[in-house]
Amino acid sequence: MTCSIDRYILPLLMILLMAGLATAETPAASYRIQIDDDALASWIEFRGNAPFLRGTSAIDGLILVASLARHAEATGLDRHLPVRLDWDREEGAAAQKRLRKYVADQVTVSAEEIAAYRAENPRKDLPQRIRVRNLFRRLPDDPTAREAVWRDMRSYRQQVIDGADFTELARRHSESETRWRGGLLGNVRPGMFGAAFDEIIGQLEEGEVSEILETRGGLTLLYCDRILPPVVWSEDERKQRAENRVWKAKFDPRWQALLDQLAELARLRIEWPTESPPKEQVVVRYTGGMLNVEAVERLTGWSAWGSAPPPRVEQAIESFALGRAALLHEAELGLEIDATTREHLEWRRRQLLASYQLAAWVDDSFVEPTEAEIAQRFDRHRQRYTINEAYRIRLMQLPRDTPDAARANDHAATILAAIRSGETSFERAAEEHSKHPSAANGGAVGLISKTRLASRLGLDLNQALTMLEVGEVSELVTTDTGIWILRIDSIEPARRATLDEARATLRNELIDERLETLRTDAADRWLAGLEIEYN
Repeated sequence: MTCSIDRYILPLLMILLMAGLATAETPAASYRIQIDDDALASWIEFRGNAPFLRGTSAIDGLILVASLARHAEATGLDRHLPVRLDWDREEGAAAQKRLRKYVADQVTVSAEEIAAYRAENPRKDLPQRIRVRNLFRRLPDDPTAREAVWRDMRSYRQQVIDGADFTELARRHSESETRWRGGLLGNVRPGMFGAAFDEIIGQLEEGEVSEILETRGGLTLLYCDRILPPVVWSEDERKQRAENRVWKAKFDPRWQALLDQLAELARLRIEWPTESPPKEQVVVRYTGGMLNVEAVERLTGWSAWGSAPPPRVEQAIESFALGRAALLHEAELGLEIDATTREHLEWRRRQLLASYQLAAWVDDSFVEPTEAEIAQRFDRHRQRYTINEAYRIRLMQLPRDTPDAARANDHAATILAAIRSGETSFERAAEEHSKHPSAANGGAVGLISKTRLASRLGLDLNQALTMLEVGEVSELVTTDTGIWILRIDSIEPARRATLDEARATLRNELIDERLETLRTDAADRWLAGLEIEYN
């Protein structure tokens, strides 16, 4: 029989060929498979009860996965190293996920705890802020030179009144570190620079320039770019934020304690060879198992034996060992996996086997995309390939877990005030005080896509950053990992990608389409040979 194939049933696990798996054409032998209502209902629930999984397409998906998994087991594909490692890793990750839920279910937060947290950590609204630029000139000691500076500053002020661009004047003539960003100080709120400063900028309307101010060491002009309205947090937002913080503060140490317990249970030992070893040599041992050289290469993709492995390699090995320890710890705790979860795990195992089986069949037919095909696709769909908007940022991480937390906060506030007053630059302060790896680069962490900000920085820093304008220095942001200061150096707008920038995406798209076509063809031929009974 010929059935339509649900294109959503198999994740695209195989971007490249599965080296090490035997390849063969799709077998012509007929298989007899029986399915019933219970199996279909279990499959649909596993796949998320999506509408497209009801009816014929759901049955086709179940038949394909179940029959391919059975064939893979019959031919011994499930015993191949890549398949075993993938399943061991998935099984361990699922066990860790269940243990995490077990810990999370034990954490409760009372109304009293929320109220206490809010009393100690009031959620401050953002007052009206004024986007301010400055133009600063130092005053020399020589009276004649001082008078020349005064004369220049009066000229700059009059030019602005007459319609000149303050940004360009600051960029050309200012002696403050803000000159490279057109004099931008950032969004200033009351209290940041003192009462006298507040009084001056509070009198400015948008587009107005101040009188000349004589400050320590020089003369300053201030310009009001924009007046930003206050931001008021709702009661629900304040309460939810407090509840999340209290819950996290209780959950994190419990989860870390369990991870430490798993690490002790795993008893991981890595014996890294100093030269290229044989494939069968055991290099990793953990409670309940071991990994030889071939297994480590499969698991981590690392094969440069004799050199120090990058951190990601040991992290992958540690994660694998923790997953195996999680399975043991579940048994020690007497935690039982419910029937639905067991069914889902079995379906996931069958999916994995089915994916590997199809990959083994399409191996011989796969041909890499050519440069001509890549270029042709780019020319045909050029508008589809873009570089997302990205932030070029700097950050500073200051310690907060000192014996005197108040002193740590005062120290951070002093650094922030020095940056804002121009006594020091952000770059110099980062080099001298930041504990972040970016300190050597003046706090620069490069471009971060706007879509990846939260995953790279965490929610608190992400929220603080996205409220900043270009060139603005943030308030102090306190998190579990320290006290942070942020600055946006520039925002790179979204734009069309070049062929070189899009090449990897284009190649992967062509590979995915080619593999999908080959898999679909192999699956069609396989389904045509099945004898199916539905009870």
